[in-house]
Amino acid sequence: MSVNVLENTFSPLSNDLTFKYVFSHENILKSFLNLFLDYIDSTVTCEIVDITPESYIIPNNKKIKSYFGDIVATLSNGDIISIEMYSNKFSENEYNKSFAYMSRLFSNQLYNNNISYKNMHKVISLNLIPTNYKKINKYIVNCYKYKHKILNIEIDNNTELYLVIFDKLKKMNYTKDEHEFITILRLLNCKTLEEMEKYQKGGKSIVDDVIEYVREWNLESSKNGLERYIEEKAEERETNKSLVIAKNMLNKKMKIQDIIDVTGLTRKEILSLK
Repeated sequence: MSVNVLENTFSPLSNDLTFKYVFSHENILKSFLNLFLDYIDSTVTCEIVDITPESYIIPNNKKIKSYFGDIVATLSNGDIISIEMYSNKFSENEYNKSFAYMSRLFSNQLYNNNISYKNMHKVISLNLIPTNYKKINKYIVNCYKYKHKILNIEIDNNTELYLVIFDKLKKMNYTKDEHEFITILRLLNCKTLEEMEKYQKGGKSIVDDVIEYVREWNLESSKNGLERYIEEKAEERETNKSLVIAKNMLNKKMKIQDIIDVTGLTRKEILSLK
């Protein structure tokens, strides 16, 4: 029996958790990335060999600083794409965050694969944002690369950072024959399921699949899962916060018992930080 999706509890595609749920499905992510590459006239196509939704970039090595990525995909040619969904205003802080993620993914290849610098794979940071960053991005898709400042020549092909401004589509008329990559971006602007259904194509297109996964996520069973997910993440953030505090207190040579009283961590957890 299907469960109705109530408007006041609707979690849109632009919601961080909904986005991770929908785009962690391989068929959706593969199609979306290939549509993106086609839109920017790339000759590359994607055959995804690994997807890591909401996961530490370095999960098993605590000596290497870790970051979270919304979706991290490893392609068949070894290249890495990190996708970040920003539903609120995109500022310099968010730009620096994505740049840090991209740089960390690039450098961590040395630790993960024990490869040489010359054999490292490209990392692409694909950021979906609702605002025009610094008011200088004229297009829906804007690419940032390293260039020679005077000659304006690209000097590096190891990293590419894209800002995809889906908010721009609010001012553009919809046409049924538009590129599907653009139609999917339109779904990020939708606040209700009814708005999304206006873009349904009535077949087995990726647009229809995305809408179906959003509907599925918003069913009652998924909402319960969402609540548990939020609770777990809140607990995880509190633990990470306590670890940072404990580390600072250790650096100040404070007593272990005092650190336990302040953070609630165990003696073993605190000693492991030394």
